[in-house]
Amino acid sequence: MKRHISTAAVIAVAVAAAVTGCSPRERDPFAGLSAEQIDRKASNATALATSMRLNGTVVTEAGSVDLNLAVDNKGSCSGEISPNGVGTVDIAKKGALAYIKGDEQFWRTNLSTYESSEAPPGKADDLIASLQGQWIKATKEMREGMGFDLCELDKLSGIVSLGMGSGLARGVDATENGQPIAVVYQRKGVRVTTMHVAKTGKPFPVRFLDAGDGMPTDVYLSDFNQPVDVAFPTADQVLDLSKVR
Repeated sequence: MKRHISTAAVIAVAVAAAVTGCSPRERDPFAGLSAEQIDRKASNATALATSMRLNGTVVTEAGSVDLNLAVDNKGSCSGEISPNGVGTVDIAKKGALAYIKGDEQFWRTNLSTYESSEAPPGKADDLIASLQGQWIKATKEMREGMGFDLCELDKLSGIVSLGMGSGLARGVDATENGQPIAVVYQRKGVRVTTMHVAKTGKPFPVRFLDAGDGMPTDVYLSDFNQPVDVAFPTADQVLDLSKVR
């Protein structure tokens, strides 16, 4: 005997799936796991990744940084950063070879001490006019002083991890850009740190949020294990610093 399913029942299932963010047949890959175990799976998957892209805001020892960077474990790095939300600098890096291109606001902020040195009045403005929008080859000193540690995959992985600590809890599952996710969070006083972990494919973290201490982190992670394309500027696009006076 053929069973008849009413239209109302079909709609009810569809609505339930839309509200919960998953289909009624979806299997929970983290069933039976504690929040700490889910965090450990996500941390391990990230540690084994050969590349990733971060897009959002992270907090480093130097302060808050807006970024959209693709990084791999071979020293390749491509994208842009905005330290403390002031100005933007494009980065193209492979190994020890790196080029940067900053806008006017970036250079004006980072050369703020130049005008107060022994340089003649107005010299900083002349230098900024020469540098803005131009690619330059980054020296070792530039790389060390401009947050190039964000181009190191292992350091980025450390920024977006709950650290396999204790006191974690699992929240309500949801979706992130159409992808089913498990929500793991840690509460310390009024501070809440949250990680969204993919429920399909490898358990990569796809979003990391940390209320922080006045400097929140909110960053999306993607493009795991994908090639990082670095487009170096051509010779005629690079400013020769030896000719800048």
